[in-house]
Amino acid sequence: MIQNNEGRYERSCRLFLSAKRRLIAATIQFFDLFSGIGGFREGLRRAGGFTCVGHCEVDIYADKNYIAYKLNPVGATPLMFASAAFLLPQFMCNGLHYLFPDNADIQWWMDNMRLTSPLGIVVYMVIICLLTVIFSMVMLSPGRIADDLLKSGDSIQDIYAGKPTKRYLIGTVLSFSVISSIIICICQGGPLFLQFGGYVDASLAMLPCSIMMTTGLWISLYREAEVYRNMDRYHTFI
Repeated sequence: MIQNNEGRYERSCRLFLSAKRRLIAATIQFFDLFSGIGGFREGLRRAGGFTCVGHCEVDIYADKNYIAYKLNPVGATPLMFASAAFLLPQFMCNGLHYLFPDNADIQWWMDNMRLTSPLGIVVYMVIICLLTVIFSMVMLSPGRIADDLLKSGDSIQDIYAGKPTKRYLIGTVLSFSVISSIIICICQGGPLFLQFGGYVDASLAMLPCSIMMTTGLWISLYREAEVYRNMDRYHTFI
């Protein structure tokens, strides 16, 4: 009788452990409403068996607890510097032409290094792509964010802290910056090529660039005004 009870107890324990393993192995997906800084979600993640598919938080300061990487990391900033950077290859061609005035190849490069020729447009687009990637890496600092996460003992979900996190963040910023540069090049390069083909007037070729830069400037001013307005709201508590 005692052996039978022990056997039943062992079988019950095995069944319980097997059911527990199946329960832990199952993944429950959830959407975190009123997420705050994400404490509840982080607790479920560390408990295991839960996957957050999204979050919603109206408080902009609480929402900033999340890494704010977006598809357009630096906005229209590359356009503001691309025109100035485009002067560099022009100066180089003019300098080489001054040193070698009889060189036909240098003369060809100097004649075509302008925004009214296909070569100049392509060079201009390459400059925009390079500036977008460089500014994204410098302004978002994925390496520094990864180091800060490692020092604070925090990590991104399902990614180990340290080098794996750094590789993940750098890859994310790089992919987002490439997508952003392609979109900017389409918006800016399209009118330039249409101008070269005679379909668009020259005065309208740089209109997308002006619109994007003006919009970016107004958005920056609006965000600054929001910051000061929120500071006034909390002034009595400071």
